[in-house]
Amino acid sequence: MADYFPEYSAWLSQFELLKECCDIPGTVTFCQEHPGTVNNRKHNLQGNCFLHQIAFWGVSQDIVEQFMHLGSDPTLRNYNNDTPMDMATREGHANTAQAFREVFGEPQACDQQKADFLTAAKTGDFVKCFDLLRAHPWLRNVQSYKGWSVLHQAAYHGVSSRLLTRLLDLGVSEDLKTVEGATFLDILQEHHPNHGFLANSESPSASRLGVGSPVMLKGGGRGVLSSVSDHFVQVQLQSGEVVDCLRWQVCRVPASMQDDADDLIGMHCLSCWSGIPPTWTVGADCQGEPHGLCAECRNAWMWSQYNACNVPLRCTECDSICSTDHLRTLITRGTLRSWEEQKDMFHTSMSYEEFLQALDNRLAEMGDIETRVSLIRELINNHETTPEPIMYCDVEGAPAFRVCRRCASVIEYESQCKHMTCRCGYSFCWLCTREEDEHQDGDWCYTRPCEIAPRESEEVIRHILHNPR
Repeated sequence: MADYFPEYSAWLSQFELLKECCDIPGTVTFCQEHPGTVNNRKHNLQGNCFLHQIAFWGVSQDIVEQFMHLGSDPTLRNYNNDTPMDMATREGHANTAQAFREVFGEPQACDQQKADFLTAAKTGDFVKCFDLLRAHPWLRNVQSYKGWSVLHQAAYHGVSSRLLTRLLDLGVSEDLKTVEGATFLDILQEHHPNHGFLANSESPSASRLGVGSPVMLKGGGRGVLSSVSDHFVQVQLQSGEVVDCLRWQVCRVPASMQDDADDLIGMHCLSCWSGIPPTWTVGADCQGEPHGLCAECRNAWMWSQYNACNVPLRCTECDSICSTDHLRTLITRGTLRSWEEQKDMFHTSMSYEEFLQALDNRLAEMGDIETRVSLIRELINNHETTPEPIMYCDVEGAPAFRVCRRCASVIEYESQCKHMTCRCGYSFCWLCTREEDEHQDGDWCYTRPCEIAPRESEEVIRHILHNPR
């Protein structure tokens, strides 16, 4: 595990100080200086983390908030299957357990947010990732059971240098590793060796927001950072006024835009926050504060939705439908140039117009039940079993994909136990596919193995589509 957890020896020394001496101030300082270590665990993936240890001691809500701002993951479970909140309850610290609820929310909601975030990152939907990060900043350094973070997935998908820098600006650690020991730069080098980010002579840490960085503010205005912390920044505006902001509410001004006037920018891309014209809305009927995507991020978002069969396209900001007719009105030479540069990363030879036509075709296909049955069955059959045993119950051979019995969404296993919650809110056991109340007494427990149900057959899929719960 020392190869998996960043700076493990130094982390272990600080963990022992926290465990034996309740050194909370020293632990906060350590995490600020070594942000990639905040979710390290002792011995293995089922050991305690810093958050477990502060729960053991019993702390106030302001301490829990500090660890949330550091990017601590409240869903991690130890060898007793306890989350940090469970440990606080077990040790009789009711006020600390309540503090966890106030700061992070209910445990099931946290599990769902993490699953949604990791799934969005894996499918390349970084628009949704940024939406979730803004609402739940603790998500920034969560990892899948194979160790992949949002930065690893961004590197795999070959996103723009601007988007990679934006993730780093938000505090995502470049030190996180997969279970094979790969950093995000290793993934980028393996899959996109000619990526412009690799050619940058600066290290990733040097590209982060710092004092003196020129920034844009959400809602308009520019300034220079006068102070930076893990979650908050202070900006000195061009007018001389100093304002406090959440970290996600500011974005570095790219060098190419530093001489542009604000009224030429219009609004900022939802993902990378580069300046875009005010007419580049996600959909023609988007509601609320104006929002849109730059050509490069729009292409990547559309491709992720197409591959995930999420049609019709819906704006992740306001849920309005985005028609291909509207997308055709946004075509510029820059759009086509970006598509030509990106399509190798998408592993497609389609032209941009051919892709829009494929989107129209996919929409028509998804309206036909038999076509949907065939597409879903093909997807789940193309993958074998989970690469690792299901945690805590140590069961091997479970399918890597399941079909939600409520909404018929195809779900890939991205969890740390046999419990799974679909994005529609439906919870079930990954092994036997039954709900909690369908289990015998005690069998719903994380540590209890269940009989593995076979992959969903065409008949089962057809029944789900005709009879949604």
